[in-house]
Amino acid sequence: MKRKLVFLLVLMMCMGICCFAGYAGCSCDGDDAVVHETQPQPDDQSHTECDYDFPNEEKLGLPLYKDNVLVTTVESSTTESEGVVTDIGVDYSTTSDFKTVATWYKDQLGAPTKSLTTPDGKQQMTWESSEGGYYNLIVVTETADATAISVIKTQEAK
Repeated sequence: MKRKLVFLLVLMMCMGICCFAGYAGCSCDGDDAVVHETQPQPDDQSHTECDYDFPNEEKLGLPLYKDNVLVTTVESSTTESEGVVTDIGVDYSTTSDFKTVATWYKDQLGAPTKSLTTPDGKQQMTWESSEGGYYNLIVVTETADATAISVIKTQEAK
């Protein structure tokens, strides 16, 4: 009985060490988490070091700032009805500073629709448009140690 108990304890310790060393799950941690490109493996299988899920950019039809993305913050969703996208969007953060991200979006989309300062003194810029039966919204917000980005495309009511 003691041998089984010792064996189980040693096995659990090894599993714990592997998990904390990054051998199980995502190899990213906290502030150093960035988008990792998918790399082909020798056996022709794809492998992504960290799970992140940007929406299909062709369906989204809006630019996504992809530098220094904190993969642990990426949340996206797509809703389709009869093969037609009704809602699609993504919320995420990047360690790039607000000015860099805002300038990138200005280069992509022109001047923002709205620019304001949040109650806690952070900057925020919004780009809104309506085209092809969809309302598009991009919000870039300065945070304490990152820049938050929300990109939303939703079908307008008919």
